[in-house]
Amino acid sequence: MTTDLHPPRKPLQKLYDRLAKISKRECGDLDLRLAQLEREWSVGQLVKATTAVLLLVGVSLMVWIHVWWIILIALTGIVLLQYRFGQRSWLGELFTYCGFRSGAQIEADRTALKVLRGDYPE
Repeated sequence: MTTDLHPPRKPLQKLYDRLAKISKRECGDLDLRLAQLEREWSVGQLVKATTAVLLLVGVSLMVWIHVWWIILIALTGIVLLQYRFGQRSWLGELFTYCGFRSGAQIEADRTALKVLRGDYPE
């Protein structure tokens, strides 16, 4: 009895292509790629780090330069609220456009590599 394999959906195609290329390599390459994934920053981490830096810069400029730099602090707060309560944030979209991946995409790669390495029993 044969089953028809449905072609992967387009968003997953890159993952399938990467896995096909990695599966032809040795186990050491899988460990190396897993280590790289541990160090990779997700879009969410970048948004949080960027807003933290902007808040610190805004407070510093407000204290030492001029009180009107509080506008930068307010705008940063709005960006952080949009990220927290919205479906998508414009800063997150910017980082995605620059080539950074979401935490879910990174985790999907990590899980697939662990399956290829044999970390999960059948």
